Amino acid sequence: MSRNLVILAEKANAAEAYAEAIGVKNLHKNRDGFLEGEVSFSIGSREEPLHVEIVHSQGHCLRLLDPEEIDENYKKWDIAMLPIPFDDNKLKAIDDYKERKLNAIKKALGAADYIINAGDSGREGELIQRWILKEAGKERNIYRLWTSSLTIAAIKKAYDNLLNDPTSKEMLDNLYASGKARAIMDKYIGFNYSRLISLTKTAGVTVNYGRCKSPLTHAIIERDLEIENFVKRPFSYIKLKLGNEITFNGVLISDNGEKLEFDNHVAAAEVLEKLQHEAKVISVKKENGVDNPPKPFDILTIQKEMSKKYDYEADVTLSICQDLYDKHRILSYPRTDSRYLTADLKEELKDTVKALTFGEFKQYASSCCMREIPNKYFNDKKVIDHHGLIPVVPQGGIETKYEKLNEAEKNVYDAIIKNFISLFMESSRYEKTEIITEASGYKIKSKLKNVTEIGYKALFKDDAVETDDVDILSIGSINEGELISINEKEVVDTETKPKQHFTTASLLDFMKIHNIGTGATRDGIIKELTEKKGHNVSSTVKKDGKYFISTEFGRSMDAVIPDRLKSIEFLSEVDGKLADVENGKLSFDDFMADVQAKFKADLIEMASNTEVLMENKREERELFDCPCCGNKLVDKGWGYACKGWKKDGSGCNFNLPKKISGKTLSEKVLLELLTYKTTKKEIKGFKSQKSGKKYNARLKLDIVDGKSKISYIFNN
Repeated sequence: MSRNLVILAEKANAAEAYAEAIGVKNLHKNRDGFLEGEVSFSIGSREEPLHVEIVHSQGHCLRLLDPEEIDENYKKWDIAMLPIPFDDNKLKAIDDYKERKLNAIKKALGAADYIINAGDSGREGELIQRWILKEAGKERNIYRLWTSSLTIAAIKKAYDNLLNDPTSKEMLDNLYASGKARAIMDKYIGFNYSRLISLTKTAGVTVNYGRCKSPLTHAIIERDLEIENFVKRPFSYIKLKLGNEITFNGVLISDNGEKLEFDNHVAAAEVLEKLQHEAKVISVKKENGVDNPPKPFDILTIQKEMSKKYDYEADVTLSICQDLYDKHRILSYPRTDSRYLTADLKEELKDTVKALTFGEFKQYASSCCMREIPNKYFNDKKVIDHHGLIPVVPQGGIETKYEKLNEAEKNVYDAIIKNFISLFMESSRYEKTEIITEASGYKIKSKLKNVTEIGYKALFKDDAVETDDVDILSIGSINEGELISINEKEVVDTETKPKQHFTTASLLDFMKIHNIGTGATRDGIIKELTEKKGHNVSSTVKKDGKYFISTEFGRSMDAVIPDRLKSIEFLSEVDGKLADVENGKLSFDDFMADVQAKFKADLIEMASNTEVLMENKREERELFDCPCCGNKLVDKGWGYACKGWKKDGSGCNFNLPKKISGKTLSEKVLLELLTYKTTKKEIKGFKSQKSGKKYNARLKLDIVDGKSKISYIFNN
């Protein structure tokens, strides 16, 4: 009787790919829904025929216990019972479905003579599989199939080079330790800090602290306050239309080459009147440029694209991609953070582009069939778990499946197809021209762009093109010393503008830059911010059109979370230490000891200040009379507002932010502004949002239509 080999895959489609690649004979599904058959397996120099069962977990099956599952006494929130300890000595199935799946996997593993861990090649993939093996009591003598690609060639190579040597084992153990550290740390700080902050800083309000969610909420609040505190500065500039045969735009510039700005319309108009009807060409600079096709999408870039083009939420785009992958089977694994492809895909991708010769893609896909994707888009070292998003050819081809897609699915898949086809196409080439002219002693700058070879951009000709206020045309020959007519000139009145509130696209960018979440989790983190938790009065963030805006409740909650725990620096510090665990520079035990030591220090400090902090947390402490309606002003934590103020604008509108350009307004300053409409003395240490430079100024308060307006008074 042949012995048993069990291959533990993470997903069903991976199990199918493994079965095909290693040549399983008599392949069929057993009653547990797993693939099985016969296969040859090499042990050293000996090859042995084995019965093989390829089981799959379908992602995370197990989770850490919640506090009340560790000990029923933890149902009671008591500061004396903190910190709650967490470990992975005992795990629990995520739900009933995963429990049934887990039991079937454990049964297969229990009967195995050989086991291959074939989970995703990354920290989370290693954690998922190792927890299952731990639960099954199978943690020794495990072979590891290590591949980030599911092509037949890549799987065969990995199957023929299974990892089981001491060096590989150390690398995998460190990877597992890092995944375990991340999971236990998030549970530890999430539950312990939520209880500690709630018990010491609020009166009956639950603070839901999260390592990723709280810094993200804080960033949204900071952006909102920056916009609210922004003092608009009006200015004017001069815009012109120049040219003899072809007309192009220009603006008056200063000596440093930047747009010349005037404090007011009158000053600009005086200069406008001085400008003659001709300008002399001072210099002509030409520069050739190349735009290469963009790299393959990762989940972040397709989410951003769909947010900008169709206003799809991040979780909607991910859900569509998941359906294209799971249900329709025409897309590679979607939850990827890589924008590169693996070298083993090269030959396969030629067949993929041939499968796209239908409908609107036919013209471009057909011309690409004899081409190859350049090497710069292939980089195995930059693919950890999964390569970038590309179309996948199912049995029967892509076209049949494509016709059955709904509108939203087609919108997402069209973008991925076009991105993929563009990789085979030529780069787009252009010529940029900068012309400096002079009229009446004033310099004028004009920027022009002429596309000389459209290349891959022909594929996107129906999409909006961002031009950055550059004229896109060919102007022929313009030479230094030549006189050019000024056909039109005008003064444009405008004002400085604050940053925009966060959108889905900019929030995803922010999260990527600061390592908040992964491609698999960012959509969920964003969604959680907008969901009301338990008995709390609202969510911390709400969606207003396409913008994410902090709520009053969110600002109040943010105010009670210690600065360290909601800072981007805290996230970077944690990420750095997790990387050290993964690289073997820091042990799991030392990592967790550091997390626990910092919590215990915070526990001592916050517990000793409980009474004072709870007194401060009585937000509605009445201060001075509202200058608009006579009601009382109260301290909201984030600022001072009328007691009748409501964020939706239905009450009294008077409110003042507590922080202006980096300075916190004291109650004394507030009283001065209310009494004298200005501060008596200069306030030192304001910080410019643009340059970062510090300056001193007095503050002036104006009330327009019931709303406060703060401006600066600078002493001569």
